[in-house]
Amino acid sequence: AATGIGTKQGGVMVEIIAFSGDGMINRALDNPLQIAAHSYSQKVLLGADDPVLKNHGTPKFERARVVGLPANQTVFISGTAAIRGESSLNIDDVKEQVRITMENIDRLISPENYPLKAASRTYNMFRIYVKNCTEMEAVRSYMLIHYPDASKIYICADVCREELLLEIEGIASLSQT
Repeated sequence: AATGIGTKQGGVMVEIIAFSGDGMINRALDNPLQIAAHSYSQKVLLGADDPVLKNHGTPKFERARVVGLPANQTVFISGTAAIRGESSLNIDDVKEQVRITMENIDRLISPENYPLKAASRTYNMFRIYVKNCTEMEAVRSYMLIHYPDASKIYICADVCREELLLEIEGIASLSQT
């Protein structure tokens, strides 16, 4: 799973989490509400054409990565925004964008998308990137009401598309009960 976010300061932050052991699950998880980023059409991609491919290069990340043992799995959720298919939604409304973004994340780990018999599904952490610092309180309010138990980190930063106002990444636990 991956997230690329712009900052006003220099430097790069990279987090690496490693797992090992017999019987470990390690698989990509797609979201049926969104087109895989590597399959985006040329109409939504920005930047210069790739000189070899003669078009824009696509992002190379998974919507999420599931790792762990069959009874206890961790889902690393990539940066997710208010995108359905490959189209950005509600470009002027941060409250609607946070709602749609969390619908995307909820669907990603839902039993319909990732069946795990008798599993509890818990969000452990969200890192929430908000483009306009003045809209941070509206995003905090939504997250506090709808996801009160998950820890949250709020960062004012640029996100994946000009018209998007926020992006959220996170970690969830899936445990067989």
